[in-house]
Amino acid sequence: LNSNEQSVSRIDPSTKALLRTIPAPTIASDIAVGTGAVWVAGAGHILGRIDPDAPLTPRQVTLPGVQNPLLPRLESQVAATSQAVWATTTGAVWRIEPDPRRRFDVIEQGCCGAIAIGFDSIWVAGSFGVERVRVGSGQLEAQIKLPFQGASLAVGVGGVWVSDSSSDRIWRIDPKLNTVGTTIAVGQQPTGIAVGAGSVWVASGNGTVSRIDPTTDRVVITSDVGGTPSGIAVGAGTVWVSID
Repeated sequence: LNSNEQSVSRIDPSTKALLRTIPAPTIASDIAVGTGAVWVAGAGHILGRIDPDAPLTPRQVTLPGVQNPLLPRLESQVAATSQAVWATTTGAVWRIEPDPRRRFDVIEQGCCGAIAIGFDSIWVAGSFGVERVRVGSGQLEAQIKLPFQGASLAVGVGGVWVSDSSSDRIWRIDPKLNTVGTTIAVGQQPTGIAVGAGSVWVASGNGTVSRIDPTTDRVVITSDVGGTPSGIAVGAGTVWVSID
């Protein structure tokens, strides 16, 4: 995802070669893969749907709704699985696919930011913590209070992981109890977080990537990648980090 250039680049995971760059329909802030497509979210509550078999012009999806003047205008975020795609607007979470689209209001002021899927729930970062929304019903199941707004979220390996860029820590939420289990110190200003290969991976603004062992909640490896990392993902046997 190239936010400043308003485009998406496709990379061959075997050769590490850039295959092509595709224009995005908006100034993009988030990207996800699911239901056979690549989804790009950004400003104006606009999503782009890219067909990986014919990645020429993305199909634009606009999320309806009236802007609440009492809430800040936030860029949309997106999360996806092989069965469904979810995106955020100001104060609401939308299921985009499968049709029909469904809107689930989230009452908390300052919602919604980073979004992740797991444990049969949608997890959304807000100004005062994390909202847990049940996948099937859209019911607001729990509100986990945190003293910050999470910069990023990831779900897996037994926990919900939230990055706190103000204290340079990762907070682990127990999905069984909906409570914070522990916090883990990482690099300065953690911005991106991902789960894969049995670990939690955190990209931090000081040019490092931390690997957390979820069985001990400790950083086992810190890698210096340079620059200013922002996004991170795990796939095709590799950890991928976007660096400004």
